[in-house]
Amino acid sequence: MIDHLAPGFGPLDLDVLDETEQSQVLAHVEVCARCAAEYRLSAEALANLALSLPRSTPSPELRERLLKSVSTTNRFEMFAAQVAELIDVGIDKARELVGRIDDIKAWIATPIEGVFSYDLPVGPAAADAVVGFVRLRSGVVFPDHEHMGDEIMLVVQGGCVDSYGTVMKRGDLIRMPPGTHHDFKARPGPDFIYLGVAKNGFMMFGEHIKPGDPRG
Repeated sequence: MIDHLAPGFGPLDLDVLDETEQSQVLAHVEVCARCAAEYRLSAEALANLALSLPRSTPSPELRERLLKSVSTTNRFEMFAAQVAELIDVGIDKARELVGRIDDIKAWIATPIEGVFSYDLPVGPAAADAVVGFVRLRSGVVFPDHEHMGDEIMLVVQGGCVDSYGTVMKRGDLIRMPPGTHHDFKARPGPDFIYLGVAKNGFMMFGEHIKPGDPRG
């Protein structure tokens, strides 16, 4: 158990804590209305900070460079090489795929409320796996499931805490061997998005979700 959060405690304070402390804080926020309100107000203040800053007009040269950069990259570009390796596709294809993460039309609702999937084409090395990006709304739990083969999770946005207390955040690459199982809950903040590569699929609700199964 932890005491109430200090006045003004928010996302920037949370980021400097270690994983154990973060888990404790987030668990407390979920059951304490007072601290949840404190954290929410700080998060909203941080999000609104940019709106209060004075506007500046970039030089024509800087504006041209920025527009060129925006037109050729996206905020998930840093993950393209890892995605290419994990799903066995070329780097150009991987850039195209990560570039669609922000495209709402790429996502479909799953039978689990608040969970969405974005299916991906794969190369031969990933043909025996359930593969795709998965998005969870804040606070949503992905149900307990057993891994039928090696499972890899690459977190590209947000974070979660699983049933073992493991905190997963942007940039983390998590590997779990066959026979392991867990559930996980999306942390407060932006949607939790990860690439899942589950060799031989997984067991959930007593059913084996296999590669090619539309429910995966």
